[in-house]
Amino acid sequence: MKKNYIWKYEQIDEKISILGGQDCNAIIFENNNAFTVLINGYPLTSGSALTLSGHIGEIDKTNYNLTWNANVGVIGVWRKFYVA
Repeated sequence: MKKNYIWKYEQIDEKISILGGQDCNAIIFENNNAFTVLINGYPLTSGSALTLSGHIGEIDKTNYNLTWNANVGVIGVWRKFYVA
């Protein structure tokens, strides 16, 4: 069964905890900083991306903790949402 979806993008510039994408099916973290960031303790090196996606119909409820050791930083986050 086909499902319609949209992608939403945001930049996160603070060390926070975000809920899995607020009912998204997929989430992508982009690290465009000059340093490594941690996604739930997983090291995402500079210039890398981490893609986590579910099967058709699955929804991500994971709580993601974003941290880094620098004073400033920005992480790009893409989320895939189903729409009616």
